[in-house]
Amino acid sequence: MEEMAFNRIARTAAAFPELIDLACGYPTPGPPDWLWEFFIEQLSQTAMNDTDEPYGMLDLRTAVAEEFLAITDAQFDPVNEITITGSASEAITAAILATVPKGASVIIFSPHFPIYATATRIAGGVARFVEIDYSGVNIEQVERQFDDTTAAIIVNTPHNPTGRVFKANELERIATLCEKHQAVMISDEVFGHMVYHGEYMSAGKISGIRNMSILISDSGKKLDLKGFKLGYMIADTTFTERLRVIQQTVTYRMPVALQRTIAFGLRHMNSDYFAGLHRRFLANANQLSAALSLALQGRGSLLPCPEAGPFLLADISSAGEDEALEFLASRGGVLTLPGSAFFDGNDREERSKFLRISFARTESIVQEAVIRLRRAAGSDRQE
Repeated sequence: MEEMAFNRIARTAAAFPELIDLACGYPTPGPPDWLWEFFIEQLSQTAMNDTDEPYGMLDLRTAVAEEFLAITDAQFDPVNEITITGSASEAITAAILATVPKGASVIIFSPHFPIYATATRIAGGVARFVEIDYSGVNIEQVERQFDDTTAAIIVNTPHNPTGRVFKANELERIATLCEKHQAVMISDEVFGHMVYHGEYMSAGKISGIRNMSILISDSGKKLDLKGFKLGYMIADTTFTERLRVIQQTVTYRMPVALQRTIAFGLRHMNSDYFAGLHRRFLANANQLSAALSLALQGRGSLLPCPEAGPFLLADISSAGEDEALEFLASRGGVLTLPGSAFFDGNDREERSKFLRISFARTESIVQEAVIRLRRAAGSDRQE
């Protein structure tokens, strides 16, 4: 299995610190001061030999239950239905390993986060892809992928990289298909707090799917905790028992001070915090869109600002991935992520017609990126 493009980009960013990293999806502003101060306080008060409870501290699991009660109006049992993991990626992998037997198929919306397909293959399963774009999901195409071998479908809402938010009727139809074929809906909702237009619909709100679904999220994107994050899985007792076998094998225990901090953060995030986050990110998106549109003239164009998530997409079908990446890096001094990172198979280069650009950055980083991109556009026109 090949290395993810995300890792190659991370190495490039480390090797060339003069480049501005707009490729990776992590936020750079950092957590609010009050949360950082709480974390430092917890570090100083936590004894070196303090250990957490199995499957995550109960206080953190309770905070997650409270968060999803507010999102879904559904009660989740923190003792038996919620499990803390080292990251959302670990949670996704655990969910697939726990539900996909060898030879079974997993339906994945593509472009897709590469861990979905990789974990499916590790489990011995077969990935089946359904296209998704800004215009929505073709439910008839989804239905055609379901059969007696289908073990799971992975719903990523809001979707990475397109920013597409699944609508209630789409989730309900998928849930009906899952019930019919006894398949599991694995719902990756790490960007659920970044919906700018319309209503966010968690799969946890869909009636009748609770005993056939696994909800996944994490604290890293929500609390601006790049290096200090944990993931969590919500599922009924039967699935949770399987998930916890994997969790205790892969992670087992996690830092006490970090768990206390995340529980505190989840309870103190409010609508004002998220409104401020949205304003900041949308302002970044507008500035970067204008500068990228200038820099990409003749090579591509920006797609509309997404309805959710922290990414812009640039259509570079006229220039090609390599040329656009090289120009933005060498002339513009910015790193972007190639669309080929989100496809599988021998035809990935043909299907990869976009770049992903993160706007989850500080105002100063965005301003510097805008200056560089405008400079690149000017120098390109002078040649």
